[in-house]
Amino acid sequence: MNYLVLDDDINVVKIIKTIVEEDFNNRVIAYGTDPKKAIDDILVLKPDVVIIDYLMPELDGVDVVKKIREVHKDVDFIMISQVSDKEMIGQAYKEGISFFISKPINRFEVLTVLKHITEKIETTRKLDQIVNLIGHVQPASQVRHEEVAKSVLKDLGIYSEKGSKDIMMVIELKQSEAVTIDEAIKKVCKSIGENPKIIRQRMRRAVNKGLRNLAYLGIEDYMNELFIKYSSALYDFESVKKEMDYVRGKSAYKGSVSLDKFLENLSEF
Repeated sequence: MNYLVLDDDINVVKIIKTIVEEDFNNRVIAYGTDPKKAIDDILVLKPDVVIIDYLMPELDGVDVVKKIREVHKDVDFIMISQVSDKEMIGQAYKEGISFFISKPINRFEVLTVLKHITEKIETTRKLDQIVNLIGHVQPASQVRHEEVAKSVLKDLGIYSEKGSKDIMMVIELKQSEAVTIDEAIKKVCKSIGENPKIIRQRMRRAVNKGLRNLAYLGIEDYMNELFIKYSSALYDFESVKKEMDYVRGKSAYKGSVSLDKFLENLSEF
């Protein structure tokens, strides 16, 4: 995979470049601290993935993503930031980032996200090849999304939760009608005649239970396959660590969960 790394701190850029290139299949084809120059580089070089800082002078990361998305749809974005504001993160996902990494940079978290972004890109390319060979495959693709979502919820130990049924309906609607998470939730609420706040509360309870189950997995075995797979790809890795500390009695604060981010991540699996 070809990467471009952008952060206003050159030391952070160098750290990320080193981690990315630990895998010989990855190559950083450009990097820098100037967001305006990075836009030109992205449009010319067309990297597979852009790792971009949120807070930068003149243009922030979301602004860069917006400008690129206007003319180049195929690049994937990984956003990094020390800011953990839920609205900011939600806006970033709405504009089309694939994953979010918290600062300070954690090598394990970066490697986990890189693994998942590679899997995402390779899966998309394979599906595109199938489409080119046999034509439209929307029904099969939709079935795949439903089965994957069900499998993930089972892995997290929450498939039997009431909120998981709502989650499945939201994911299915998002995939079939290509709507946003918020629009999908509103449509689900309208179809079953329930208040959006109640449905969100049910889903949030299920997602929080999944976070707790994931924390227990990490405490028991930090290299557990499911823990590695979901700790960054579905949840914010920093929140998982907080939940682990809470469970072990090392902190009075639980890990926090962004429901919309979780649903967006799940829909991308």
